[in-house]
Amino acid sequence: MNIDLPLLKSFTAIADHGNFLTASKAVNRSPAAVSMHIKKLEEELGYSLFERDARQTKLTKNGERLLPYARRMLRLEKEIETEFDNAPLQGSIQLGVPDDVVERFPMRILSAFMNEYPNVTLGIHVDHTPALLSKVDKNVLDLSIITYAPSIYGVSECERLTREPEIWVMAANGISARKTPLPITLWDQGWAWHEPVISILKEADIEYSIILECENLTARKSAIEADLAIGPLPHSLLDSNLAEVPHLKHLPALPEYGLGLKTPKNMSPETEAVAEYLRNHFRQSELMSSWKSTRRF
Repeated sequence: MNIDLPLLKSFTAIADHGNFLTASKAVNRSPAAVSMHIKKLEEELGYSLFERDARQTKLTKNGERLLPYARRMLRLEKEIETEFDNAPLQGSIQLGVPDDVVERFPMRILSAFMNEYPNVTLGIHVDHTPALLSKVDKNVLDLSIITYAPSIYGVSECERLTREPEIWVMAANGISARKTPLPITLWDQGWAWHEPVISILKEADIEYSIILECENLTARKSAIEADLAIGPLPHSLLDSNLAEVPHLKHLPALPEYGLGLKTPKNMSPETEAVAEYLRNHFRQSELMSSWKSTRRF
């Protein structure tokens, strides 16, 4: 089997953009050429890679199997180009981080990057995910970690890095979960998980009272630890002061939590190097178990 990299570039472009026309622009080829690439790739592998309908193009199960390998091969090509490029990486990279993530973001991964590439400076910008997406599109930021919530416009086009359960959390040995109405703390209105959580509480016919609405993760976590309320948190935030609400409350399941990576269509070698550092870190644990050991940094 001999798979050409241009075929994989067309394949990943369609997977990222959801249709042949946009993908063809991303790889600077005609739609017909991209279509021929996919036909040749499917013939080489012996599997169909996409399901096509009038609105969008979706990966088949075999397409989903191929995608991480295709990305890995294309990244390796970029690494080889960078390794043998006589010009050292240099310049300034502006990285976005969501404000609900920055408190537990592993800064040591960025420190390791800067030690390896001393001529590259990193600037970190904290904002909420919709603003970060817009800033990357407008070239204000070079790339950004994002909160991967499909309800946020544009997130589905980003690369997904992690996924983990979002669970109902209470203070360890607390009593808030037994109160009626149920006291809860949530993100501010307009945030990705605010309305979905309200909707599932209403659908479950659970009487509730919002004690604290806040975009700040520390404030919401502190309210839960003080037993003022219960609330949704990523599973990785559980510690000795917190516990998952017992199933006896019959609370409905919550949307899955995750992080993603927003990158521009055309990345500089410096931006690609930062992106790969981030991918490598989060690849180590699908449920971000390593975050608990890095939150102190």
